[in-house]
Order: sequence, then structure tokens, then C-alpha cells
Amino acid sequence: MSNNKILLVLLIFATGLFFQSCQKNQDLLKEPEQLNELINSEELVKLGEKLKNPYTVENMQSAYKNIKEKGVFKSNIQIQKTHYYVRFLPANIEEYDILALDSTLELFDYPIDYELEEGGTYYHDPELSENQITWQYCAVPVNFNFPNIEYEILAELFLPETLVSDEKSNSSEWTFLDELETEALRITGNLEETNEKWGRKKWNPSGTIKVQDDILGIYVAVPGAKARAYSWFTTKSDLTNSSGYFYISHKFKGHVNYSIKWERADYDLRSGNWGQAYYNGPRLKEQAWTLNIGKGGLSFVYAHTHHAAYDYYYNNNFGIKTPPKNSFWKRKVKIGAFDKDGRAFFNPVNRWTTFPEIKVYKKNSSGSLRNARRIYGTAIHELAHSSHWDIAKWDFYHTDDIVAESWAVGVSNVFTSALYGNDTWNWNAYTFATITGDFESKYTPLVIDLMDNVNQRATHGNSTNYPIDRVTGYTISQIENALKNKRTLTQWRDKLKALYNNNTENNVDELFDNYINL
Repeated sequence: MSNNKILLVLLIFATGLFFQSCQKNQDLLKEPEQLNELINSEELVKLGEKLKNPYTVENMQSAYKNIKEKGVFKSNIQIQKTHYYVRFLPANIEEYDILALDSTLELFDYPIDYELEEGGTYYHDPELSENQITWQYCAVPVNFNFPNIEYEILAELFLPETLVSDEKSNSSEWTFLDELETEALRITGNLEETNEKWGRKKWNPSGTIKVQDDILGIYVAVPGAKARAYSWFTTKSDLTNSSGYFYISHKFKGHVNYSIKWERADYDLRSGNWGQAYYNGPRLKEQAWTLNIGKGGLSFVYAHTHHAAYDYYYNNNFGIKTPPKNSFWKRKVKIGAFDKDGRAFFNPVNRWTTFPEIKVYKKNSSGSLRNARRIYGTAIHELAHSSHWDIAKWDFYHTDDIVAESWAVGVSNVFTSALYGNDTWNWNAYTFATITGDFESKYTPLVIDLMDNVNQRATHGNSTNYPIDRVTGYTISQIENALKNKRTLTQWRDKLKALYNNNTENNVDELFDNYINL
């Protein structure tokens, strides 16, 4: 860690103000035509038998010798290492991010030369302590420039398909390499049943990913998710579209293992504090993958949390700043999802630790499962804190709680209203009588009041238990601009009035007084 980062962390702790804490069904659902139940899918990945690796240089040389002896194909190709099968052991989050930022690496947190006895949502090497980042497995080219991170070369590989592109699939060289690969699979006991006439058929993996929404009562598409298909050391991926559909352009031969890796360039979902969040799907051949994630497991939390982050980062039509984007100084936001009850929070100090700076939980404090809207809205709320922090870090640490929480409440409402309809959190029922004096008094609908055209006091018989709100017409973008570098409600109010003309501007002081006087 650099001296600047250490100084920043010490300053944060010195203020004592670095921590923002937040808390913020239907019985019958329409069943999809093909429903993949999540049986045993929420557990630790269980490895089966270690497979004999057909792609080692030694095995490929044996396969080459066998083919040459048959005299069917003539080729003088050199069988020499093209790749290494390696595993990295990051010592900390900085080292993990170096690997994760490398777009040429397709990382797995479990060894890919084993059968998967049971797919799960995470894996952690049993020989490592729980507070260590687990081994990261992948194949790298022989000319790969290894970073200064502990690693181990597990095998020297010859990968035939890397020598010839798909565009040359009808060439004699490609035909020979395909036969070579087939022979290598055969002699190591990994060759699947083939058609005698056509050999191993090539095909494109595809599929559709949806998740149960217990508010809407249907299964909804999961957009922007990274769907992967891999066979041995070849891994390809595609992002789901707005319908949850993905199509992988690479042609595979034989079975592939499908999975979801819950990450994007700017954010990463964790299984708890450290493990990468996955959904490891089935092993299929020439078959699309239809996944419908049901309520009850961590994958339900992953899918709706991912949806929230995806909307905030990549589907943000409200003109407000995204949370921190990935760069050298602003690593991707880490979101930990926990299979227990708890209060969601954002802690910016964790951006320089191994812990996630945002934590979300599957269950309410009562032990009941959170519904889709609650997970989505809570994730947006915490991401709003992250964005607020990124706008003006030092001011954020000294911002009054009521300012920070009211802003996050407003952002959450904007996104959830767009997804579920207006007034999703019923903030027009905000009452002083039941909230004033409690911890929850920080969570006000001030931002919503500035935008909507509902006067709570008037709709509740002019009861003084409700805030008076005769302001309307401000946009969430305008409110965010006024928030920059402001720490108190009065500073926020005065900057909003100074920046923008509004027909109800004369009532802004009256609205803010509802909350200033709490």
C-alpha cells in the first residue's frame, strides 16, 4: 500500500466518521417451461475425480506419434508448449485486482482439470485459511508476463485450437489439429462418443438467464450478466441482453460447463467477504442453457444485486454520477452478499482492504427472506453512498447522516420506481410521530419531496405528524449537483436554490425545515 493510501486510511479513522450504516410475496408464480431448480447449487463447489490432462505437451506428442504412424495425415507441425496451466495465490486485494484487471485472463477459483461433483456458488481451497483469497486458476500463453504474485505452473500445454482460427476451419492444417486433439482425448480417456461419419460436431453455446421476482410475480430477465462456457482450457463468455439471452460465438466440440461469474469491469460480487460469486451450471452438449433462479438461495441475492449495480453503472438514464469506476486508483467496487440476516452498509475504508465496501444480506433481522425489491433497492442505496463518496471524499466523511441517508433514499426510490412503479417504498406515509428520535430519522424522503407533486400533510388531513411539502419539479440530477461539497441540510438547500430556478422555490425553506427541525 502506498504512503498516500496509508495516510488517507489513518485520516479516515481519525475522523471516526467513515462508516455509513443502512437498512433500508406472492405465493404462486408463473412457472417457466424449463425450470432449473437450484438443488444443491447454493453450497461450496465439490470437486470430483482429477482428470488426466490430454493437453500436456507429453500427451500431445504421444497423440502426434500415433497419427503419424497411421499415415493418414501428413504434417510437420512442432508439438511444443503454447500455454501454461497455472494457479495464482494473491496475497491481498491489490494483487487480486491486478489479475482481475487483466482481460486476457479467464480466472476460476477452483481447478479446471477436475470433474465437478456438485456445482455451487463458491469455492475455497480447504488447505487455505478462510481469511485468505483462494487460488485462482487459468491458462496463460508461454510469453505471458507474470506479475509479482505467487504462482505455480501446474502443466505445460499444447492447445491446438490456438494455432488456427475458426475462419480456417476447412483447411487441412485445421483438420490435422482437430484429429490430433481427438487422439489426445482418446488416449487419456476423455474422448466423448462421436459420430463415425462426421466426427465431433461443432456448436455454439447459448442460453437464457432469469430470476424470480416475487414482487412482480414472474421470472424476469437478468441483463448484463457474464455467462461463460468452458471446456478444459478454453473459456468463452458473453453478456446477457435485456431479455437475459446470451450467445457465445466460439464453436466448441463436445460438452461444455456453463456458469455465471457475477462480475463486470467496474464491480464484483463476493460470496461473503472473499469468495468470488458464481453460479456453476450444468455440463451440456449441443444444448442451450435455460436457467431460472428461484427465491431462497444466495443466487437470488446475486441476481438482484447485480441487476441494481448493472442499472446504476450501465443503464443509468437519470443523469447522475455512477459509483466509482475501475482504474488504477479506483478499483472495482466490491459487493459482498451474505447468507444470513444483517444490516446493509457502505464502508469506504474497505476499498483498501480485502473486505467488500458494500455488504448486503439475504435475510431481514426477523430471519425472513428479503424480497426482490428490497434487495434491489438496498443495493442501489449503498451504491448511492459509494457514488456520493466518490464525488467529494473528504466532505462525505464529514457529511451529516441525515444528508447522506436522505440522498441515498432518493436515489434508491428513483431506480426502484422506474422498475416497479411509483411510490415503491410508500414514503408518502412518512410520519414524524413514529420516526422522530429513532435511528431511522436519518432516512427521510426529502429528495423524493423535492421531485414529486404530493404534499404529505395535505393528503393526511393536515396532520402535523406529516411533513409539509409544497415543492415539486426538481430532478435527481439537479439535487445531486447541489449536494456536491455540501455537508449539512442548510448548505444543500442554499446551493439548490442558488443553482436552479423552480416555480416552487419559495417553498424550499419550508420543506427543508421539516427535517432540519427533527
